[in-house]
Amino acid sequence: MTLVRTTVIETDVYVNSIGPVDPINMEYTIDIIFAQTWYDSRLKFNSSMKVLMLNSNMVGKIWIPDTFFRNSRKSDAHWITTPNRLLRIWSDGRVLYTLRLTINAECYLQLHNFPMDEHSCPLEFSS
Repeated sequence: MTLVRTTVIETDVYVNSIGPVDPINMEYTIDIIFAQTWYDSRLKFNSSMKVLMLNSNMVGKIWIPDTFFRNSRKSDAHWITTPNRLLRIWSDGRVLYTLRLTINAECYLQLHNFPMDEHSCPLEFSS
């Protein structure tokens, strides 16, 4: 029998801007910083430095969660003037990865009392 360990991913979403809501296409636009934190024991190190601040070129060298936005119709990562990504690794193996994204997400609107309707437009993500 093989023991499988799960990796717990903690996430944070920092909203830079939201809107507009497009009632015709039933979607909205949101600009976010998406942050994920997890532990990877393979990345532990002994050093006087407690944290490594790495550039975005190192992102492809380590395991990154395969997170995706379930109700996204279109997503764009920001790459101007450099990739808007941050990677930090602590000596205990904790990893912080952030990425700036603009997402067009679906939001099904019930327009019965327009323009006085109230809506909830979630941003759904999974791995």
